[in-house]
Amino acid sequence: MSVSKTTPPWVRESGLCREARLAALGVPHGFTLKSLGDMKVPANMEEALSRAGLARKTPLLLKQKHGMIIHRAAPGQKRLEGDGWVSDVSGLPVAVYSADCIPLLVWDRDLKAVGAFHAGWRGLAAGMVEAAVETFRALGLAPAALRAAAGPHARPCCYRVGPELEERFRPESFSRRPEGLFLDLGAEARARFVQAGLDPREVTACPDCTICSGDYFSWRREAQDHRILSFIVRP
Repeated sequence: MSVSKTTPPWVRESGLCREARLAALGVPHGFTLKSLGDMKVPANMEEALSRAGLARKTPLLLKQKHGMIIHRAAPGQKRLEGDGWVSDVSGLPVAVYSADCIPLLVWDRDLKAVGAFHAGWRGLAAGMVEAAVETFRALGLAPAALRAAAGPHARPCCYRVGPELEERFRPESFSRRPEGLFLDLGAEARARFVQAGLDPREVTACPDCTICSGDYFSWRREAQDHRILSFIVRP
């Protein structure tokens, strides 16, 4: 088995990018690489889950809307409209699709609940991070007990945006270069998690850029409707 490393605490192996803290806890999870194929294809999704130790498991998915609707997971749920799941059910995978937007995995230190969330610039601006934290709070889990990981997404090296977004995010989340204005989605998400009460040491972001790495599907690079799957299951 070939293993390639990103910047710690992230590792790529068997077609999945994984976060080291979750891996150390034995939490099945992953962000799929392009080598596993388009995750809208059921056979590809099945293979990805199998590589994470979730053979014959079917994840709960969403009809994603670039908003901030979050559902509490339960076995047998149909595909609901929304952009996030929180689950306190053991053995039930929850997942979101992405292809440049940020996939966010959140869990608490005692693994009483886990969550998967999709957030592009619209979702971040609408308050997806804050909504995710509040959903855990509703389960009795304080923000200080939460950990968060942002998976592969469009990084500021490539994510060029229009000036109309400047009023929606912190100035520190932008960089201006001769070729235009660039937004750091990961930095914005991190700042919002910290503002919501998470320990900054417990918020990580994968350094891989979906646009320029070539290892992930990217809508901006390819203009094709192929998807990364980001999933997690409470042990």
